[in-house]
Amino acid sequence: MKILVLEYITGGGMVGKPLPGELAKGGEAMLQALVADLALLPQVTLRVLRDNRLPPLTVKNCSPICFTHPSYWGIASVGVGGLDGRHQVLREEFTTSHGSNTPAAKEIPSRQIFRPVKNNAIEIAPIASPRQWQENWRAGLDWAEAVWIVAPETNGILYGLATDVLAANKYLLGCHPEAIRICSDKLVTGAVLEKGGVDSVPGCLAQEFKNQFPPPWIIKPRNDVGCEGIRRVQSRAELAGYQGQDWILQPYIAGETLSLSAIFAGGGALLLTVNRQHLAWQGESLVLEACSVNISDTDKNSFQRLCAKIARLIPGLWGYVGIDLIRSKDRFFVVEINPRVSLSYTGIRLALGINVAEWVVWLAKGQASLDELASKRRQITGKEIRVMA
Repeated sequence: MKILVLEYITGGGMVGKPLPGELAKGGEAMLQALVADLALLPQVTLRVLRDNRLPPLTVKNCSPICFTHPSYWGIASVGVGGLDGRHQVLREEFTTSHGSNTPAAKEIPSRQIFRPVKNNAIEIAPIASPRQWQENWRAGLDWAEAVWIVAPETNGILYGLATDVLAANKYLLGCHPEAIRICSDKLVTGAVLEKGGVDSVPGCLAQEFKNQFPPPWIIKPRNDVGCEGIRRVQSRAELAGYQGQDWILQPYIAGETLSLSAIFAGGGALLLTVNRQHLAWQGESLVLEACSVNISDTDKNSFQRLCAKIARLIPGLWGYVGIDLIRSKDRFFVVEINPRVSLSYTGIRLALGINVAEWVVWLAKGQASLDELASKRRQITGKEIRVMA
């Protein structure tokens, strides 16, 4: 099975723009965990898009990989975690059109990037320009049988990429675009959940606020990811700078900040882990510092029922999904639904001893049902793992 893997921030989506530090750091952690899991699967070949400003992608215990054009030496590569340096290196001799000293930033047409090398598990497509990003994305869609995307919902990025995959008639190892559309807009998500009887944090456009709830308030971008742009405000005067359609206002709800890691498919859901988010206020800005994966002091049955209800309300959720929520006075309020891999994914293999990517691929290939995976999950207790943001 040929799988194209795109983590948007580190995969060339920001080429030509400054890399956002915290998002790039988180994206790199998620990419390494995902690729490490996929690389363990038999008869799977991976292609990974990679911003060539970044250092080589390091994947522990991965199989031999394909190096690319020599002008990208030291960039388009994957480390093998110290396994005796067993690399298969593909080198292409250049003629006068490129020369031997072609700089790393020079754009190379996607058709020159890949050459077949026997038994390669991972290929890296280096991205040096917006045009090369488009060429490699389209070439990757032509090459792949399935595509796994990790991308922000901001500005419809994840929605657009998922739509591209379906338009290319390839298997999307992730949520349907319609589910992504719902989850990308925090107000739409809240409305869908509330209509279905699931408590969510109430909110409204900042410009439409009519004193529905007392201060302090949380102001956040309507469709950004993670803690990006989240602020705590104390007075109406502070709201003056947050007008327009892009900002929503919510009450500040004190409580325990949790997240759920789950696999969704066919209108059903399987809870994998309950996680504790370690958040901190730096001034009036919110920062995620760490995540404790697979905490034990929770009623997992209640969270399984919550996931199942959300699956019925948003049936297009598929594959790995993260759900952020607040536990306050024995009530659970959904904050947002992440229709993609999230930070907690990086700790699940250590916490449970399972390969989540393998389970998702099994679902895609019809080799296991959600009920069969649930039976496997019930046999595992696991341990708590703390991952740093």
